[in-house]
Amino acid sequence: MCIRDSDGNYYDDDDDENEFDDEIDPQDIRFAQDSIAPVFSDGTTYRQAIYNIKCGVRYPVRVYEHPHLGLIAINNRTLYCYKEACVDTVPVIFTNQIRRKAFDTIFIRGGN
Repeated sequence: MCIRDSDGNYYDDDDDENEFDDEIDPQDIRFAQDSIAPVFSDGTTYRQAIYNIKCGVRYPVRVYEHPHLGLIAINNRTLYCYKEACVDTVPVIFTNQIRRKAFDTIFIRGGN
């Protein structure tokens, strides 16, 4: 399986070491924002990322586990791409850091 790191580099994941904390159904993860930008910081468009996911590239979704709201995506664009690619599970990395703006958006707009 081909993995893409946060710097945009691709590498083959043939070893037995798991680079992620878990694999989770993307429908179980909420968006922290109600919109996404069309381009990743490395210049990849979200449409290209969806295609890459369908071709086997795996991008980790960083999630925050809120005690009342459940799993919240920190990188919403990546989660969006997985949902659009119609995959069963996404690789996740749990974090205890959440941006205050994202947290406010969840409460004001309800997230998804």
